[in-house]
Amino acid sequence: MIVHNDTIIGYGLAKTTDTLNWQQGLLLVKFDSSGNLLQHKLLLDSLGDHYTNGTYWGDIIATEDGGYALTAAAFYRNSAFLIKLKNDLEVEFIKEYNDTINLSTFNYRLLEIKNGYLLYGNIQRPNFVGNAFVQRVDKTGENRLVGA
Repeated sequence: MIVHNDTIIGYGLAKTTDTLNWQQGLLLVKFDSSGNLLQHKLLLDSLGDHYTNGTYWGDIIATEDGGYALTAAAFYRNSAFLIKLKNDLEVEFIKEYNDTINLSTFNYRLLEIKNGYLLYGNIQRPNFVGNAFVQRVDKTGENRLVGA
């Protein structure tokens, strides 16, 4: 959860109500300072996996343009995600970072910097040892450098 100006943004998990093919997704809710619900959004993975977040992964920040950026992970695919939302919680982009070598890429934290974002945290290698990492991406989530 974050407090941004006079709004509260909640970020958590929810599942679809279809019990046959249920899917876990990311729930975003936006309240005003009096607790009135302004907007809500359930984000589901387009490939049918279950999005997940938790205490040590799944970060959300307010961005300079008035929107929000968040990180999440896929439950079955070994992927981490950077998701950029507009102020009304509509999706600007979802960028998936696949990792076919390491065991875990869940622990992605997020920091907005000039011309992009820093994704940082730790990755669990195949021998179960954790390593710290920092990855710089541009404002669209791509891995290209866009200036100093």
